[in-house]
Amino acid sequence: MDGRGSPPSYFVLTYDAGEERVLALTGHGPDFVGAVLALSSQLQRHRREPGVTVRLLPAASLPDLLERNAELFAHLDFGG
Repeated sequence: MDGRGSPPSYFVLTYDAGEERVLALTGHGPDFVGAVLALSSQLQRHRREPGVTVRLLPAASLPDLLERNAELFAHLDFGG
């Protein structure tokens, strides 16, 4: 729950730690089960890539996610 009593939103971040590059970032709102399924899918997809990390991150919103994990996102390249 956030400070207002709302359930958190869940995000699944997949990134290549060696290249510091984001491979995928998906938001699932308050759907924890959907987020865990996405996490499992990404883990399975990248299971043979030891440099790839997949994380489930709770936050109130995308800006909150970026703020809460500033040290992580500061080094990642979103491409573009």
